[in-house]
Amino acid sequence: MKKMMFLAAAAVVALSGCVKSESVDLGGKKAIAFEAFNEVSARGPIEGTAYPAGGEFKTFAVFNNGDAAYFTPTDFGDGDANGEWSGDPARYWPTTGVLDFAAYHPASLAGTANPTYNGGIESIVITGINNKDAQEDIMFSNLIDDADCTDHSSRPMVFNHALSQIEVHVVANKAGVFEVTNLTLNSTVQGGTLTINPAVSSTAAWSAPTAGVNMAIVDSAVAVPATVGKIGSSILVVPGAQTSLDLTYTIDGSAPIAHPTINLATNGNWDMGKKYIYTITFGAHEITFEPSVADSWTPAVPVDGGTI
Repeated sequence: MKKMMFLAAAAVVALSGCVKSESVDLGGKKAIAFEAFNEVSARGPIEGTAYPAGGEFKTFAVFNNGDAAYFTPTDFGDGDANGEWSGDPARYWPTTGVLDFAAYHPASLAGTANPTYNGGIESIVITGINNKDAQEDIMFSNLIDDADCTDHSSRPMVFNHALSQIEVHVVANKAGVFEVTNLTLNSTVQGGTLTINPAVSSTAAWSAPTAGVNMAIVDSAVAVPATVGKIGSSILVVPGAQTSLDLTYTIDGSAPIAHPTINLATNGNWDMGKKYIYTITFGAHEITFEPSVADSWTPAVPVDGGTI
């Protein structure tokens, strides 16, 4: 990396027999910092617009719309707890010109990032992503385009979700009757290649999806409440065709009952950056009887009981 050092000097100027000392600021070494935000609603889904404290993202930069990185991809974190994310190692503004920035979250994302530069940041291709176990909320930033290097202020870094979030809510017409013992989202795609295109309105797209895997939303008994509420874990998936849910439940302590597979495919595709909530309603209908006698007694039949 090309290191740039800046000096502050004092110029001494002689005027009409007296000496006047003036300080001339030739530029100070100022670290690049970002204010990070999440555009829409760490590990697991990030809700709302607050970027998680302690979160880290990987940042890319190009100087004066060039064809090479201004600095190598760098982790930016909130080490100072001041609302500004700074580089590790620190990265510094040049004295003139402009910088373009792009980033993805999390910095620790499993995969290999291959940025290309062509009059700016042309693309960032991340291959070999597998998010099954980590369930990280993978995000990419809006392009910070032609940031003025003489400003030195922290730049807002706005992130967009690259995945879809799946959530299931349940409700029963009677509390304390139903328990869900297993709820599984089937054939979810958890990895592949993510291509970020900062130069095209900060868009991204997935390709080369990994084979579908089943993801447990609930894997132990959970009571179904009488008011609608979320059950189990949210699942993050690579956008694509909606799949299906497998459900097993009990009624008032019965043996587990396997519900027929719930087909979600009729709802189309899961889209990037969207949260999907599926609500399952359980209806408890008590077993009752209305007893009656089929017929009254038939007329008595005389029977010879014999002689004693």
